Amino acid sequence: MTIHVLRSTCVCWTPLYQTLLELEPAVELIDTQDLLTIRSEDVLVLPGVGNMKEFSNNVGATVGLEKLAAKIRSSNVRILAICLGFQFLCTRSEEGGGAMGLALLDYSVEQLCQPRKSNIGWGNVDIEFGNIDRIDSSIRQTLLENAFYYSHSFGIINSDLVVKCDASAFACRFGERSFISAYVSDRIVGFQFHPEKSGNAGRVLLSKTLNFLRGRINVK
Repeated sequence: MTIHVLRSTCVCWTPLYQTLLELEPAVELIDTQDLLTIRSEDVLVLPGVGNMKEFSNNVGATVGLEKLAAKIRSSNVRILAICLGFQFLCTRSEEGGGAMGLALLDYSVEQLCQPRKSNIGWGNVDIEFGNIDRIDSSIRQTLLENAFYYSHSFGIINSDLVVKCDASAFACRFGERSFISAYVSDRIVGFQFHPEKSGNAGRVLLSKTLNFLRGRINVK
């Protein structure tokens, strides 16, 4: 199993890549134009920090959103997605006047509040919902017992706390709304926060997440 971290001018990949290198020897960079060559037994890491519209347009023009989504669906590629990378898995985003995602998750991304206000700083995961049995118990414990660093203005708003597939999810409140802060299914793990900026708790979470995804190598 090789862990491929997407290297793109549209995301801030360096901090996450450096953190993962300290945790796992089998970490490599993959450029946007090579995304369709990823092997079925590998893990694709989508970093965060950036603009959804710019990121979507770049991936779409380089390899095609539908082609990439089809590659992921038809193979056993597992995904770890952080912040913007997590949002990119959804159907669309309001950011930049509207942007398309990979539609691997049946959610849309919305601005957290009007007027625009960013959620920056440390926060806890305070709402648990969905199929709780789906998540690895050590990941669940780490999520519930620690604070993590957030920096975003958009999110997967989910005030009704509904999981649209067989997954486990966690949410945080921002004002009167709730957004999904963590999502775990057999082949996709997404975090709205930045584990690579969350100190030891974030490193522990990343290590446990990679072990979880390694164990799902034969899950279709």
